[in-house]
Amino acid sequence: MLKLIVLMGVCGAGKTTIGLELASKLSAVFLDADHFHTTEAKLKMTKGIPLSDSDRFPWLHNIKAHIISLFQANFSPKYNDSTICSPSHNLIILACSALKLSYRAILTCDIEPQIYLKSSTSLLFYHTDFALLTCSTRTLIHRLKARTNHFVNDLLVESQLATLKTDSSEPNLFVFSTENNSITHVVSEIILKLSLAP
Repeated sequence: MLKLIVLMGVCGAGKTTIGLELASKLSAVFLDADHFHTTEAKLKMTKGIPLSDSDRFPWLHNIKAHIISLFQANFSPKYNDSTICSPSHNLIILACSALKLSYRAILTCDIEPQIYLKSSTSLLFYHTDFALLTCSTRTLIHRLKARTNHFVNDLLVESQLATLKTDSSEPNLFVFSTENNSITHVVSEIILKLSLAP
């Protein structure tokens, strides 16, 4: 099964730190959504200006296109018009805020069967799980103030918390606290709850 795990949440929640450790533990591909932001978007965030949907939608579509290209690189054509999957990496860990359901919908690509590539249209389908990382506002601000060489301003915390929207009935969304929990503990919890054990 091709699978995308999105570590989501507001800035300072621990997405990149947890994501790197999780990817290392599972020998998975790691992607940081921050690397896909435009120069203009980074400048906005440096000034503490929240991004709008017009900033985020193209950004998310670019990320999804990259994810699909990575998954497709693991396929080799066989049996005429069908394609067989023989991936070296069939798991991608993405650190991405994904604050709204509409943002998460862009990254999601689920259909039955969950692995299906039609060579004539280059359509690829994969399973997506979201791991929401949470902690107190005080901890978020403390972490952001301690950062060096990063464009995200701690002034964005309140606006991102206000933008974050989840529903307890939302499928494939799991919540993990990074408050006073070690990286190892959080990674182990994610692996357990999302059934990712190698």
